[in-house]
Amino acid sequence: MTDYLERLKELRKRLDDPEERERFVNEVLSENQNPSQGEEFDQLVKGIAGAALRAFNDKGRVKAHKHNRLYADQRAREMAPFIREIKQEFGITSPTYIARELNERGIPSAQGNEWNASTVLLLMRRIEKLESGKELDR
Repeated sequence: MTDYLERLKELRKRLDDPEERERFVNEVLSENQNPSQGEEFDQLVKGIAGAALRAFNDKGRVKAHKHNRLYADQRAREMAPFIREIKQEFGITSPTYIARELNERGIPSAQGNEWNASTVLLLMRRIEKLESGKELDR
């Protein structure tokens, strides 16, 4: 039992380091595994490797999603004055005409491309929700 616990402690140390964790997961999930250390232990290690891989990937996705959302919110705040100005100056609210006006002014979209109606519509919705203080649905 003590040997079993020592091996689990060693395993935990490996999982704490991102590079070592990736190496470990690849080792365990590859076909060229180390010789068996007992069926029960092997099953436990595979379960831990799978959980480590899922946790690592989930955290990465969550961080990326949060980062993208924060960037989109910041971009919407930056664009809000331009959208308001176009609406007031021309009295238009159509996403198609707003996109056309943004393109004529040479203001690129967040991706550096020309604006289109669907991008403007999403931007207008984000601005509206940010200004109302509501959470954006995702």
